Amino acid sequence: MAAGRSLMRFLRLFAALLVAVVALAGCQGADVVNSDQSAVQKNSIVPLANNTVPFHAKVQNSIQVVPPFPPPTINAIFEGQGKSSPFGPFMFVGISAVDVTVFPFNQSTDMVFTYRNGDELHMASHGTAIEDPPGSTVFSGVFEVIGGTGIFSNATGSGTYAGTADVAGGVGQFDMDGVISGFGGSGN
Repeated sequence: MAAGRSLMRFLRLFAALLVAVVALAGCQGADVVNSDQSAVQKNSIVPLANNTVPFHAKVQNSIQVVPPFPPPTINAIFEGQGKSSPFGPFMFVGISAVDVTVFPFNQSTDMVFTYRNGDELHMASHGTAIEDPPGSTVFSGVFEVIGGTGIFSNATGSGTYAGTADVAGGVGQFDMDGVISGFGGSGN
């Protein structure tokens, strides 16, 4: 059973990375957020003690519910863009599984934030979601930074997230607040 869960987690992360590559290929050269933000530059970020910085992000995303159907698990792909402090604009892909056999619903998501210079920040999250009002979902939980590529290859950190989703309309948004440490290495 544990091997099956590990395989599913790997497949979710692989799918997220594949979607991120396709999304970035389609956006190459385009200003997907705002031109007033620069690419990630480790020299422009002033870390706190132990190379730790506060992390804040706002994400706007589309939602696509994907098979397998029906419940007990609803699977979804989130794709979008946003801005983070201190790293700037990013493209976002998340692969989420929501267990609807319990209330509030249990939600787990693997996330990839791809910054303009190509560096990726990887996170995993878990939390709860409720339908409120009908047709709209409110969700919140915690996230953990699990590395990435480039300056994020050795990154760690954690924080909280909260947001809303209109699943029928296929859109959502959420905010994240936390800290990130260990970034700025030589990268991959």
